[in-house]
Amino acid sequence: MGIVLTVGCSSQTLSTAVAPSVKTIGADELRRLAASGQEFVLLDVREPYEVETEGTLKNYLHVPLGQLESRISEVPRDVPIVVACERGVRAGRAAALLQNHGYKDVKSTGFVEYRDKGYELVYPKLNSAN
Repeated sequence: MGIVLTVGCSSQTLSTAVAPSVKTIGADELRRLAASGQEFVLLDVREPYEVETEGTLKNYLHVPLGQLESRISEVPRDVPIVVACERGVRAGRAAALLQNHGYKDVKSTGFVEYRDKGYELVYPKLNSAN
């Protein structure tokens, strides 16, 4: 069973505008999850330059939204997944795509609020092929 979380727009806007069945979490809940020690995968669906300049969480999995369908086998099904982008719109789309491929517990969020609150991020250097 997988849990998918996305980061971004307000929960109401994202869940109703993008995918009604996608649950969202805010910055505080994402921070608690990251600090809890609970196993999960943060799936960052932004473009490489955004991950490099805007930051992401440690131990993230990077698959840009435009590549997700062809690379979906890289997303584990046996751990919770948090899907993230900058504001949450792409994350919501990615979470809906995962649900359509059989992922059961999908949630989403965006990094704007997380970064604005000063929560810790990493700034990786990515190969542009990612």
